[in-house]
Amino acid sequence: MKRTVVMIGLVGVLLTGCGESQTEASQDARYRLISSQTIDGYGVRTIQDKETGCQYILTTGNGTSVYPLLNKDGKPICK
Repeated sequence: MKRTVVMIGLVGVLLTGCGESQTEASQDARYRLISSQTIDGYGVRTIQDKETGCQYILTTGNGTSVYPLLNKDGKPICK
């Protein structure tokens, strides 16, 4: 259930950003962009949920995927 809520929230953030300037969207957005880069033609972003502090890897290219960022013990990174 949590994964579904997070996925819906991430899609909402991505769609919200399409019609507004980056500054306007980032003030109300639930997620904060930590880093962004391109690897082998795929977009790779690290984002953080402002409410939970959990971090996620968002990949784009041939579709969009979201994965929780894990520490060395395999637990989600949440601050």
